Amino acid sequence: MAKEKAFPFMFVLCISLTPLLAVEVPRMLSFWPMLIGLIMSGWLVFGLREKLVIPRGYIICAAVISGLALISCLWSVAPEKALKDAIKVTAILGFGSLWIGLCNSVDVEKTLPYLKKLPFIFFALAAALILFELLFDMPLYKVIRGIDFNERANPSEMNRGIVCLAMFYFIALGFVQRHVFDRKLQRQALYLLLTAPLLFIFIISESQSSQIAFLVGVIALTLLPSKSNITYPILAFSIAVVMALTPFIVDMLYDFLVGYGQKMPWLSDAYAGNRAEIWHFVTVYAMHNPLYGYGIEATSFIDYFEHGHIYHESDTVLHPHNFSVQVWMEFGAIGVITFSALFFLVLNSIKNTSPISRKYLLAIMAPAILVSSVAYGMWQSWWIGYIIFISGVAIFMNRNILHTSLTDQQHIDSTRSMQNAHSSSDRDA
Repeated sequence: MAKEKAFPFMFVLCISLTPLLAVEVPRMLSFWPMLIGLIMSGWLVFGLREKLVIPRGYIICAAVISGLALISCLWSVAPEKALKDAIKVTAILGFGSLWIGLCNSVDVEKTLPYLKKLPFIFFALAAALILFELLFDMPLYKVIRGIDFNERANPSEMNRGIVCLAMFYFIALGFVQRHVFDRKLQRQALYLLLTAPLLFIFIISESQSSQIAFLVGVIALTLLPSKSNITYPILAFSIAVVMALTPFIVDMLYDFLVGYGQKMPWLSDAYAGNRAEIWHFVTVYAMHNPLYGYGIEATSFIDYFEHGHIYHESDTVLHPHNFSVQVWMEFGAIGVITFSALFFLVLNSIKNTSPISRKYLLAIMAPAILVSSVAYGMWQSWWIGYIIFISGVAIFMNRNILHTSLTDQQHIDSTRSMQNAHSSSDRDA
């Protein structure tokens, strides 16, 4: 009995603890979902004698991405190095399936008591920790990394943690809205607890990526017609078109952002000119081999990119800071078609969920796409790990919403049955 109670508590604790870990040790996200997936799925299968069911959609996506990464080594500019990266990605996605399967298999009902507190407590702790670090010159960060207290810390080191917290915000909203609290006043208090510190963090931080991600998530949550089935093929088609036209879009952005982006305060803080220059010279290089590109992580293996050195001084760059540019560079048109198909698969899966789930799943997906478009490289280990983590929690949240909806319906049916029984008794009398 104790084991049965401990398991759902530990599962929710692992979910809740993740944004806090992301603040001080974001690189731990590289293996965190795999670690908890391995340990807790073993506990589930061998300890509790329950089945681990990995969603077919995840298996397809992971297999296709891993296959494309491995095959791209055949045409890579640095085959041996590319093979190491392809194996790394394959391993992360493979072990990540345990976390995804765990989120798809854990007993929903037993987790509900812990969902009332833990995610919100740790969200607040993570927000408080970020504020503490930013306001007091990052003392804990210095201790963890052995930096002298007299040395000025770089506030941008908190950006990854802020991005992770901004994305987790929409997970937390989903828990609040549907299946944790029934009273409106309680929900409103939690909305304030979640939103107020995050907005304050945006004001004092240098994480423009998280600000845009938050805005995009709010737009997806409030304005997208999630109940309409036509929304999902339109979104999938739009993503495919934007990916296909990325070389032309980047060319137009380059002309604008390099000229004006670094002169506008908010855009200059977001390195708009720098990003535009990187996207441009990487895309120009990619267009020399537009069919299948130059292999996984090709950007980091190329010694010289010809460009104007306006805002990006180096001749090299580790990654393009844009997933679509990176797909063109590494896999060419073959990659664009492949990833467009995967987006269609994911959006079609969202379409097949309940109406309330659709709204929150889109709000979770939108910031992930946005951050991948302006900030990080596709194959950064911590970023892949966090995407896997968020995907698993989204699956779990959808199951919770479905469970609550069924429970509500059962309650309604039970009430109606009782009312019918009373009506029959009254007629008999």
